[in-house]
Amino acid sequence: MSRHPNGSETLESFNNTTEGIITYTTRGYVSVIMTSGNSTLRPPHLLWPPRANDSDTDWALIGRSIMSYTTQFHINKDLPASQIHGQVLHGPIDIANVPSLVGTMLVRNYTVEHRDGNEYLLLQTPRENATSRSDISWRRIA
Repeated sequence: MSRHPNGSETLESFNNTTEGIITYTTRGYVSVIMTSGNSTLRPPHLLWPPRANDSDTDWALIGRSIMSYTTQFHINKDLPASQIHGQVLHGPIDIANVPSLVGTMLVRNYTVEHRDGNEYLLLQTPRENATSRSDISWRRIA
């Protein structure tokens, strides 16, 4: 649980065991899905489609531990940018599992890094009402 300066608290569903995939297309679209690596937030007995006797509480845990959206993206031309560093704008969001994200713009500072023989895309996301940020590292797979 994180406590913010305004007194609100946030459940920390995502951490260094988070799994996901981000896909950027040559036509200017991005698709993101992340799920928590915290197994207590992902009841293993749930199946798709949901069954009538499934617990709403269990499905609520799933909802707290998944983040997904798709939209167009572009590089912020108001800031210096290269193939290594810059700022990418996702949005306005077209489709998202969290309805309040639809229509919003997500700002991500990016850095491309090479380590351990792999290429990584580091996306840095400012946290609202906090002085810290969330760093998400994506390993290139294709």
